[in-house]
Amino acid sequence: MKFSIFGFVVFLLLMFVCKGMHNGEDPSDSDESGKAVGNCEDLDFDDMMASIENFIEEDPEFINELFGQEYLTRNRDLKISYETTKWGKLLNNPRTQFPWTKEGKQFRQDFRVPEPVFRHIVEKCKEGHVFGDPTETRGVRVPVEYKVLMALRILGRGNCAADIADMSDGKPTSITGFFHRFVLGFSQRFFNEYVHPPEGAALQRTLDSYAALGLPGAIGSMNCTHIAWDKCPIEFANLCKGKEKYPSVAFNCVVDHFRFIHWCSDAYFGATNDIQICGDDEYTLAVRGGLYKNVEYYLYRAGLHENIRQRCRGAYLICDAGMPKEGCFMDPQHHRSTRNEVLFAEWLESVRKDVECTFGILKARFRYLRNKVQHHSMDIIEGAMKVCCMIHNMILVYDGESLTDLTDSYHFSTRVSYLCRSRYF
Repeated sequence: MKFSIFGFVVFLLLMFVCKGMHNGEDPSDSDESGKAVGNCEDLDFDDMMASIENFIEEDPEFINELFGQEYLTRNRDLKISYETTKWGKLLNNPRTQFPWTKEGKQFRQDFRVPEPVFRHIVEKCKEGHVFGDPTETRGVRVPVEYKVLMALRILGRGNCAADIADMSDGKPTSITGFFHRFVLGFSQRFFNEYVHPPEGAALQRTLDSYAALGLPGAIGSMNCTHIAWDKCPIEFANLCKGKEKYPSVAFNCVVDHFRFIHWCSDAYFGATNDIQICGDDEYTLAVRGGLYKNVEYYLYRAGLHENIRQRCRGAYLICDAGMPKEGCFMDPQHHRSTRNEVLFAEWLESVRKDVECTFGILKARFRYLRNKVQHHSMDIIEGAMKVCCMIHNMILVYDGESLTDLTDSYHFSTRVSYLCRSRYF
């Protein structure tokens, strides 16, 4: 790379000499040319490239004569017209913001998010400088909207960078860099804003929803999921091959009954079992340390003539038998001796399917998680998983399917029009 840049600079310096000869002057006898050569010795690489760009702009006819063909000038004023592309036309169409229109449905199908949610993501990226400071960008600038579209297309449809380049007139290397910056920067800056344990009124609504299901005191369902890792480095192969018999990355997630994700852990090697993950995960450690020890709820104990209402303290998570045997983790009983124990275990297993359904929704909506990941870095997979969880929660709020974030004055009959007008976030 360094050699090619050096050769290119030498070639362009020769072009300066050729231009002097082209004008009928000897560069060695000209005072101005000698002065220019002397100044070039004091220039750094950026200044020299700027001088070369100015030279190309001042005399494009000489460049065309030198190459024998039309020369496409690449400068900062002449950019790719993204507005004329298919994505640009769809994005700038005012009908795209309405989910019931043909354009709105097409946008959500192509990028897996509604257009208002996409606008919200773009504003967050600009606010947090996810793609870097725009004032420091050199060369051809790609708008933030199209960078986000490229990243969402990779997450949602599972396309590679070469496919996105064919659709958006970009470069595969640049698109890969945009994707890395998006999943890492967006997840690091805004993850806790969209994926977090319930508190206050949201916690009480979650408790009420599980109490209506016959499980008072439950605050969510917890389980681990695995993402296939096709480009796993060979030194991690044994650590990543578990029961799935192929390299994978594991995540521990907690969701409520309405599929709203409350937590997504960091990435773990696929061979790590659930108990080890639970013993190292930040959220589960907080629950075991008494995060919800002051939560109160009521149970009914069978009495001689009538049921006795008993107040209990300390909420719990619904999980499977692979988690630690502690009071804050409720799993189905294996040793069932009575009919009531069998019925309770089956009921608990049925409610626990919330987290399994959420994993299915995530992998169906974002094919990046369903297909074998083609990235070598584990950090990229972790960032992509967390971004998918964040977008999943945004869509639930936008569609009005999460009761934890709905206001009391919200009416179902005016749901779509209200969310489109207010952008909700």
